[in-house]
Amino acid sequence: MKLVYLFICLTIFTFATAQNKEYPRKVYKAKKINPHPPTIDGKLGDVMWEKAMLGDGFLQQDPIEGDSATQKTYFKICYDEKNLYVLIHALDSDPS
Repeated sequence: MKLVYLFICLTIFTFATAQNKEYPRKVYKAKKINPHPPTIDGKLGDVMWEKAMLGDGFLQQDPIEGDSATQKTYFKICYDEKNLYVLIHALDSDPS
């Protein structure tokens, strides 16, 4: 069982660290917040999110590798002394 777990971890690590020369890695900076954390309610209205850097520009692999993603997705990352907060807004034109 430990060998299977190790294999899975190594596989994930390999894919996560693989760099594609054609599509260079982007770097985003998390915003430190003080002193009020966001309300965890599924809404995007907290002031702290307005100040956080927007991460977007995702590329698709299928059906046309390297094209802009067909569904708009973006994220923002903030942190405080104890927690990491991640906002992901992934649109879906056909959620069914």
